[in-house]
Amino acid sequence: METDLHPDDANRLRFALPRCLRRLEEHAQRRQSVVQQLREKPTEALYHLAVELLEPSR
Repeated sequence: METDLHPDDANRLRFALPRCLRRLEEHAQRRQSVVQQLREKPTEALYHLAVELLEPSR
């Protein structure tokens, strides 16, 4: 596969990918936990946390 990436940029991306994937997985687990808590015992605080977790990152 051809790419216009400079080798240094490609190396940076390869280095960052595992951290990014780990962060995505942790965020997904957190969302799942909050949703489960909302189902079991909904509170206003959990509702606001769920909304916050569903908003796109800035």
